[in-house]
Amino acid sequence: TLRAGGIEPQANVSTLFSELGTGFAMGGNPFSLDFDTQGLALSGNGAVAGPLVYIWDTDDVMGTTGAYVTVNRNAATAAGRSVAPMQGFWFESRTATAAGITATYSQASRVQSNVPILARTVPERVLAFRLDRLTPEGPALEWQAARLAFVEGAGEGADAFDGGLPPAVDAGSDVRVAFVGNDGEMRGQESRAYDAPAEARLALRIVGRDAGTAYRLTCPTVADLPETWTATLTDGDTGETVDLRTASGLSFTASNTDWTARFTVRVEPRSTAGAETPAVARLGAAVPNPATDAARVALTVDRPQHVRAELFDALGRSVGVVLDAVVDAPRDLVVDTHALAPGVYVLRVSADTFVASRRVTVAR
Repeated sequence: TLRAGGIEPQANVSTLFSELGTGFAMGGNPFSLDFDTQGLALSGNGAVAGPLVYIWDTDDVMGTTGAYVTVNRNAATAAGRSVAPMQGFWFESRTATAAGITATYSQASRVQSNVPILARTVPERVLAFRLDRLTPEGPALEWQAARLAFVEGAGEGADAFDGGLPPAVDAGSDVRVAFVGNDGEMRGQESRAYDAPAEARLALRIVGRDAGTAYRLTCPTVADLPETWTATLTDGDTGETVDLRTASGLSFTASNTDWTARFTVRVEPRSTAGAETPAVARLGAAVPNPATDAARVALTVDRPQHVRAELFDALGRSVGVVLDAVVDAPRDLVVDTHALAPGVYVLRVSADTFVASRRVTVAR
């Protein structure tokens, strides 16, 4: 529907995307004026357009060549929602349908005298992750669509700045990396307030690969993060923590498993990061693991402090508080598992000087 000449469309423009599942499709502004993306409507089997569209920055106008610029369809003004004439953009469909989805661009949503998207500034700080499978021939890319972004206007809960989860790349397996939002949803992009520290759980889905496959999780992109902030990645199974500014990544062995909350990403001001008292020295591994009736996790503190230990299931739902008290000496956290369904759980421990988590597997 893009046109380089002739008479501009004087009515709505519709395009059928055949067999579009839940994910992303490339559309475009068919008009000679800027287009307010709120005028994009999807139809077909109850299709709903996501709140964001994504535009590839090719001219380095925003200093992000090789990355996508995010346009919020829920922005307060048309200037914040529009794309330039004949500009292509990705939009997200949140409902899958085998019959396809029809995208309609409303002619009434053309915008006069708007500033093109690539001339605007959208403050954003980004940590982008990728997952490689380690093979004898070398690393094989499995996933590179997991981002923790700090965006001006974003909140702690689900909002228009969060991105959905793209489909798996390999038809023969289901390997993905995603951030777990505060609502328990898995997202390709989890956005937080621009100037706020954050802790986020990074979930993995590895299905269709041989058990025991070796992987490496890295963060090749750390963009515009203040020098005074720390960024760390912790493996909840081993307790290993790496500095994302200096370390090349974490290597680990994965089982053929579903979503877990094995990894935690923390971004915070250096003054409160607790770099001198790493969490790995304070929380032991769950024993036994897998557990049938109970698992014990050794807790050590260097001074009296309030400690809260809470157990979450694989969907991020709280299933019980193990401890919520002041601790002044080493002790065991006892996780009662006899009433829990088999599966993977995460014990999250928050104290005055550290935050850590350990995975607990319940078996019968």
